[in-house]
Amino acid sequence: MFAKVKSILENPFWVLYVVLFLIYASAEKHAAIVLSIPRKAMLIVACCILLYKVITVPKMFMNKHTVIFAVFVCLNFITALIHRQYNLFDNVSSTLYIAVGGLLFLNQTYGKTRQQVDREMLHILKLNIYFPLLYAVIAVGMLIFNVSIILEENGAISAYGLYENRLWGLYNANRAGAICFISIMASLYLIWKYGRKKKFLYFNIGLQMFYLIMTQSRGSWIAFLGAAFLLIVFVFIGIDRMKTSSFKGRVRYLGITIGVMAILILMPKAIYKITPMIMVSSEEETEEEISFERIENFEEGNLESVSNGRVELWKAGLEVWKQHPILGVGMNNVHEYGQYFVSEKRAITMKGGLLHNLFLTALVSSGVVGFLVLMLFFVQLAVRCVKACFFQSDQCNNILCAWIAGLIAINLVENNLIYWNCIQAMVFWFVCSYFLYDTKKEK
Repeated sequence: MFAKVKSILENPFWVLYVVLFLIYASAEKHAAIVLSIPRKAMLIVACCILLYKVITVPKMFMNKHTVIFAVFVCLNFITALIHRQYNLFDNVSSTLYIAVGGLLFLNQTYGKTRQQVDREMLHILKLNIYFPLLYAVIAVGMLIFNVSIILEENGAISAYGLYENRLWGLYNANRAGAICFISIMASLYLIWKYGRKKKFLYFNIGLQMFYLIMTQSRGSWIAFLGAAFLLIVFVFIGIDRMKTSSFKGRVRYLGITIGVMAILILMPKAIYKITPMIMVSSEEETEEEISFERIENFEEGNLESVSNGRVELWKAGLEVWKQHPILGVGMNNVHEYGQYFVSEKRAITMKGGLLHNLFLTALVSSGVVGFLVLMLFFVQLAVRCVKACFFQSDQCNNILCAWIAGLIAINLVENNLIYWNCIQAMVFWFVCSYFLYDTKKEK
């Protein structure tokens, strides 16, 4: 019994699984408050396992991806100490999140057999299907019955159901869009890898696509379109078929790709017109009065209004970086240094290092040195993805490449991939871990 418990505690996968489970369970704001202590406790457990593995199995971390990321972690610790007068504890905590993800979870496949890795992958895939499915069903139910709940607590607004003509469901619409994308990719991988429960998985894909469209999350939708293009070219058609086909065949495949992408691009407009027909409206409302045009303060020629305030944050971030260009200021200090360059409304958004761009956040938080190190990590990952897509024939790995690319694309307008203990980060580290394991074996 003791040996079994010890083997579970020594396996980083189970920590990752429990953390991801807790994050999904705490997706709603009030649930997050209740489960905050267990989530922090799991971070402590993960840090202990990381320290144990570094001492007992140092070879686990002797690969170029981990070494590069370890340098990035050390740079963030140094930055936190330099700016210790502000939020030292929060910056150290954020750095520990980075370390656990990029060092422990990225290497959680080390020393495992193919059967064990596949079994653990199946567990993660199911988690990324069942939780999002539950939340999507609830959200669509809110849409059908035209539920809109707005709560104001301590000056902050919590919206449920429909808000500003966007489908939020139980949590923020942008987060919902990212979770929909994750669930779609998990379902596709499960179909392609195992070929079972296809009807259920296709239903989930359809439901998640509908939810994603109704969230009107630009970042997630663009990421989905980019991933869809990669899937068409490298999975459904296949690069080998493209290489060996005749000129007419290549033209046909090109036509298929353009046609499918055109359908996907036009799909939201059609969905917005059809959706009012399935909604239960009051006697005062008619179907014509229900609109899904995204509500925002749009001013023609004003990029700031289109970006929903992100450009203002990006400009402020660059101003902060100019003050501390070498090692940055630390993620949780971005607000301390940047609040003077933005409006009061955007200053609130900036708390917690929210600059709505992963790479700009890295530049401001970790300086040009940390930014270049992180970029080296992503470049190596990109090179591995390109090799897998063009020179290997495993289409499951190509799905993982599209998955990774989509998550990175979302974080061009968000900031959840590296610095936060969130769904996107946990999924990213696991997918990268599995992909690197698989392509290494192929190699």
